[in-house]
Amino acid sequence: MKIYRSATGIIERTVQVSAELVTAGIDSIVTRYNYSAATSRYTSSVFSITLMANTVTDSAVYTYDASGRITKDEHYLQASILPPMLALRNEYTYTASGLNLSSIKQFAAQTIGGPLTQITEQTITVDSKKSPLVLKQEAILLIRPNLYNAQNAVQTALTNTLDPTQNFSLNLTYVYNSANKPDSSFSARSPGGEVTVSKYLN
Repeated sequence: MKIYRSATGIIERTVQVSAELVTAGIDSIVTRYNYSAATSRYTSSVFSITLMANTVTDSAVYTYDASGRITKDEHYLQASILPPMLALRNEYTYTASGLNLSSIKQFAAQTIGGPLTQITEQTITVDSKKSPLVLKQEAILLIRPNLYNAQNAVQTALTNTLDPTQNFSLNLTYVYNSANKPDSSFSARSPGGEVTVSKYLN
């Protein structure tokens, strides 16, 4: 993912490429962001993809709390033959300090144009040490909510409200450097047993 900013540092667009997209016949996904200088907040974003001559557009609208944190994003989908309809909503809850995300709830329509029902909830536990990369609200915009937190996530537990057999947790262990920042991390998924090793360049 490449991030393109204005001269004042505001995200104007992102361009995402991957082997999976190319295999699906999509060269890239370009997401454009709308920003209000009057409120110093991102108001919405939009991207379109075309598959088999059918274009689908995703428009997201952001809602903030009094402290300027994004509490909700709602996604409206429009296909070539269908009008825009609310298809997905993410709700974000923060710790009392506001420095970390504590949970993310996702709601989706089960039928085209139907009401939204909760499908998942992620509960996040962090340690007390400084994260090597903190993007704050931009992490929500970029759909990288794990990069919001000021501290390091040591566990993310996902509950699938539609199918509990899909519940899982990610447990992370960090190795810290002399500056008390992560040098590397080890993530283990349970159940499943997948292990991911990450190296941080400081």
